[in-house]
Amino acid sequence: MRLAFCSYLLLFSLFPMTLIAQDERVKIFLNRADSLRLAYQFEEAIQSYQSAADLALDSALLRRIDLGMLYCENGINLLRFAVKPKVLGSITVAKESFYLYFDMGNGSFWAQPPEGLFPELEESYPVFVSPANKTMIFTGKTTFGDLDFYISRQLTDSLWSYPEPMEASVNSAGDECFPVLSADGQSLYFASNGHSGMGGFDLYVSTLDKETGVWSPARNMGFPYSSPANDLLFMPAPDGLTALFASDRAGNREMVSIYQVVYELNPLSYDLRNSPDVYRLSQLLPSEDVGEKETNTVLGEELPLEHGALLDYTRAVQQAQTIREAVSAQERALALSRELYARLTEAGDRLIFAKRIEDEELALIDLRTQYRQAGMAVQKAETEFLNKGILPPLVSPPESIGKAPNPQAATAPFAPLKSDAAALDLFRFALPVVIEPAVNLSFRIENESEIISEDSRPDFLFYRIQLAVTSTPARASSFRGVSPVFESATPTGRYLYAAGQFSSHAEASTALAQVRRIGLRDAVIIAYNQERSVTVAEARRLEAMAPKAAYRVSLGHYPQGLPDPLITAIRGLNTKDLARITGEGGVRYVIGPFETLQEARELQTALSGLGFEGITVETINM
Repeated sequence: MRLAFCSYLLLFSLFPMTLIAQDERVKIFLNRADSLRLAYQFEEAIQSYQSAADLALDSALLRRIDLGMLYCENGINLLRFAVKPKVLGSITVAKESFYLYFDMGNGSFWAQPPEGLFPELEESYPVFVSPANKTMIFTGKTTFGDLDFYISRQLTDSLWSYPEPMEASVNSAGDECFPVLSADGQSLYFASNGHSGMGGFDLYVSTLDKETGVWSPARNMGFPYSSPANDLLFMPAPDGLTALFASDRAGNREMVSIYQVVYELNPLSYDLRNSPDVYRLSQLLPSEDVGEKETNTVLGEELPLEHGALLDYTRAVQQAQTIREAVSAQERALALSRELYARLTEAGDRLIFAKRIEDEELALIDLRTQYRQAGMAVQKAETEFLNKGILPPLVSPPESIGKAPNPQAATAPFAPLKSDAAALDLFRFALPVVIEPAVNLSFRIENESEIISEDSRPDFLFYRIQLAVTSTPARASSFRGVSPVFESATPTGRYLYAAGQFSSHAEASTALAQVRRIGLRDAVIIAYNQERSVTVAEARRLEAMAPKAAYRVSLGHYPQGLPDPLITAIRGLNTKDLARITGEGGVRYVIGPFETLQEARELQTALSGLGFEGITVETINM
């Protein structure tokens, strides 16, 4: 017996050591899997992660393993549609200020958040400011501690809205940072570790739906822009011919490399899942250092291109790139004109600039139409090549419009200049709009009753269920879950408690049956009309002919149409119909109808809080 007990003690003493040894084996497999993933050997990494999972008992380790396997699966999918951008150069800079080397163009700039002005925002991250698109994008913390984007829009010449969180299609459960808007404001590029990616921060793009004003679900920009390292910022360059993006993939997490690549209108995609060159391509060496010869291949076999077809394709691509540069130049000119117009005070000068802006807008529309047509021509040529089993080559961009050919341009080193972050001290922001949640006035029976004090009643015909009349205030528990219960004073100084707000006697009768069924046997139907108590018989007589009241919000007179900032605010705060009314007083706009006065007043308060004047609430008969 003593020998058996000693054996048990020996086994018990060895058990923790066995667990430690097993834990070390798990970590060996896990570290190997992480190394393979960072080297883009995703299939082998999954096998090592699986070996670690077979041994792991710790829940934290199992979560890490599952996440690593997910990163590998995402990496395999992203390699199916990889691109091979032509790299023109790179520099390495300190991580804390790398974004200041990005020349935003189009009047956009980086700024530091005003200290203490927005408590929820993260002051260590820069603000992206785009005056041309009347937009600022802040980075701030949520209640869960992760980083999200907060957007502010220009409301008037001197007032911006309080930053509000962007939609869930952009903000994830992880962190988002370093947002960049395209020159036309239709594309948002940013870094995130919360959307589907390879691990660390990946680069994503979301596009704006012009009709709904909603951003599309974030799309991973794919290999090689995204990698298992931290890829932090992407920006199409102002010239429209190149793009810049930043990553710490070189290995030093305290430094960031900024890469300049050729910006392709319709980049070709390659399936690199089984390519031995993935890691080398991920390092983004300048094209002349890679030692590759650009060929047109299908499954590794070189195929000749017809000289005429290749020449036509090259011309189509260069024409598209040339028009794109013209579009960018026109966008910059239009943004400058709008900025100057906002500063003018003389009516005559503003009239002249308004005409100039109108001409520039028409010119921009024409250029964008040409650009779309040129893009279609390129796509058609590429489709013809692909139908023949041929991958068309990368076409070098043309010289910039209006510039003489520069033979040194191709060999000029990539050396961006560092700028300074601007300050937002001179910008004014509206106060945050705090909208109290609307009280649910619909009749219901729940676990607990809610009592609402009522000083005034609606001015239309309606019925209620009287629950009690007491000499002292009643407790909510007295009403057995009926909600909401309206408390009002009677002419004799007693307390009247009633529930519901029914437009017909039939609805009130149904509710009365429910109330009596739960034990409130003394409940009866009462009625009101034009804010005063009436008999039920009178109410039933008036019911068929009495108008039902509703409410709408009047925005005031806008003969030239509603300004864009007001339209943006309305879309963000309200889903009711917006109507245009022409009457003796001129053209005005209204929103509604609202069933309750409270709903209408909430919208009125919100719009007035954003700085819009002349917002009123009107009563209408339905």
